[in-house]
Amino acid sequence: MCIEYHPILPNLCAGGAFNGQIVIWDLSRTEDIEVCVSKNVEDGHHEPVTKLCWQASSKSNMLLSLGMDGKILKWEVKLSRYQDPELTLIQGFVITGSYIPRDHPTAPSSRTADIGGTAMSFSHEDESLFVVGAESGLVLKCSTLSTELPLDKASRYNSDHP
Repeated sequence: MCIEYHPILPNLCAGGAFNGQIVIWDLSRTEDIEVCVSKNVEDGHHEPVTKLCWQASSKSNMLLSLGMDGKILKWEVKLSRYQDPELTLIQGFVITGSYIPRDHPTAPSSRTADIGGTAMSFSHEDESLFVVGAESGLVLKCSTLSTELPLDKASRYNSDHP
């Protein structure tokens, strides 16, 4: 469903699958290029993964995934010179109908219904800030620093939140 190169290590590539799994390939290898597959984590994706975004630094490698199940998941990717990468789910959020203003034309009838994510992009000026495009056409402003998603206008206009 989606694929994303690592921003610093051009030999690493991550892919999101239709079954909700995340796969990491090492393209510098001539054989066995698939080096890591997300395990069937209970809180992982259970529908297609539509977007992946790497957050890489000299200290850590994080991978954010967005799925049609409405989940935004943050994965730690442990890289070692002598072992294949390890993928560990460390945080997750679910986009529900409660984040969409009731008067929005595409608001779901259920405030608890999961809203599928179709697009995600990070700010070039603030690496913690990103936007998510929902299948309803709504764009939500989010932050990796937040304990609940989304932020600002999306929740401000929701009548469930003051």
